[in-house]
Amino acid sequence: MFRRKPKQRIGRGRSANYHGLFKETYQHRYKRTGKPIIDAIPERIEQLGRALGDLDEASGTKQYFRNQNWRQFRPKMNMIDRAVRAVGGDLIVKWKEYD
Repeated sequence: MFRRKPKQRIGRGRSANYHGLFKETYQHRYKRTGKPIIDAIPERIEQLGRALGDLDEASGTKQYFRNQNWRQFRPKMNMIDRAVRAVGGDLIVKWKEYD
C-alpha cells in the first residue's frame, strides 16, 4: 500500500554515507484546517507514519495532497474520497432527522 519510511543519510562526511549509515527523517505534524473531513486524512497519515506524498501515490491523486491544494482551493471531494479509501476508510454521509 505504502512504500517504506523515508530515510536520510547521516552527516555530510563521506565515511557515513560510504558505510550506509542512515537516520530517520523528521515527520512534522500537519496544521489542522477546522474541517473534520479534511483533518481526518493527515491525522490518519501521521498514525501510519507516512507523508502526504505517499498518500498521493497510493490514491492516484498526482500531487493534490503533497501540494496541499485543499488549502488554496475548494476541496475536491473525488480526491478526498480516493484518499479515504487509500488509507482504509469509508466516506459516509449522515443525514439529520427532522420531525
